[in-house]
Amino acid sequence: MMSWSDGEYEPTAAALLPVSLAVVASLGELAGRRVLDLGCGTGNAAIAAARRAADVVAIDPAERLVGVARARAAAEGLRLDARVGEASAIPLEDRSVDVVVSVFAVIFAPDADVAAREMLRVVKDDGRVVLTTWTDEGPIAAAGSILRASLGPRPGPAPRWGDRAWLEELFARHGGRVEIAERSLPFEAPTAKGWLDQQVALHPVWRAVRRAHEGRDVAWARVYDAMLAALREGSTDDPWRVTSRYLVVNARRA
Repeated sequence: MMSWSDGEYEPTAAALLPVSLAVVASLGELAGRRVLDLGCGTGNAAIAAARRAADVVAIDPAERLVGVARARAAAEGLRLDARVGEASAIPLEDRSVDVVVSVFAVIFAPDADVAAREMLRVVKDDGRVVLTTWTDEGPIAAAGSILRASLGPRPGPAPRWGDRAWLEELFARHGGRVEIAERSLPFEAPTAKGWLDQQVALHPVWRAVRRAHEGRDVAWARVYDAMLAALREGSTDDPWRVTSRYLVVNARRA
């Protein structure tokens, strides 16, 4: 069973902070505007928006992470309405927010179609949804594919968040249109093995998959070695450096 309260998501959130800051900076004037950070995690985007005088609601399914976001905002003297909630049933009224932001978060929603419908439901007619999603390229994406494949085939078609045509169709089904830009984010660690070991030890997703392999150590060793080889592709250690590509998706009502 996967829980985003499991482990310690904070190191990953710190690595992703530059993306949250860039997304919020792209939103322009936010004073007095209502912003929803959907899948807020530790509060990176929510706090960045609150610093710009936005009226911010931060929602995440993980109660522990909601508490972290709330504490971070309080430490800076910022107002933040942080709540536990799901992308499949956003606890807000129709057309009640100016901007929905989701930085590498809604892409983990169990039902992408419902999540897209919900985001467009809560945004105002002249508002927008801004989300980020990884492409399927690069060493980290390759390692993630190996990790997911180790669980066997999933029922039904898998969401293709890194596919531009799929994203356009997803939002079009709910009366939205999208504009998509591609960006990149560098990652660095002393070694590829050190980075991988940190993910397995701390990241909720990697921890959940590792638990699924308990009692099958030989199988896990093969998965681990394959992931490590993928991470080392195109990069040497001391330090280990890779770049991951991601998409910035701006969705509005058509």
